[in-house]
Amino acid sequence: NMLRSNGVKMCVASATPVHLIHACLTRLGVAEYFSFLISCDEAGAGKDRPGVYLLASEKLEAAPQETAVYEDALYAAKTAKKAGFYTIGVYDKCAAENWEALKALSDETIRDWKEPVNKYNNK
Repeated sequence: NMLRSNGVKMCVASATPVHLIHACLTRLGVAEYFSFLISCDEAGAGKDRPGVYLLASEKLEAAPQETAVYEDALYAAKTAKKAGFYTIGVYDKCAAENWEALKALSDETIRDWKEPVNKYNNK
């Protein structure tokens, strides 16, 4: 809510189909915070290619270097970082074995959504 009230545009770019993203965000009560939802299907490639991130930044009317990508998957974070996006690694216990590599790659990290992102700043 704070980000939206400060004019920050946000979207969800996921490998999950849009109708499922919407259902999940609606159930969590946060769908209204996002300007739009896009899936890798729309971009024509998975997160091993930058298409979904580039499409998101285009729709947000921002350059990649002006766009923060939050990622929990190491391979996807590598893709976003290589394409010039500011990358924030998100801890996921299902991918805990990649946490150190994700921390090393990311501009910042976050372990818990209830804590400020810069608490785990890597710089």
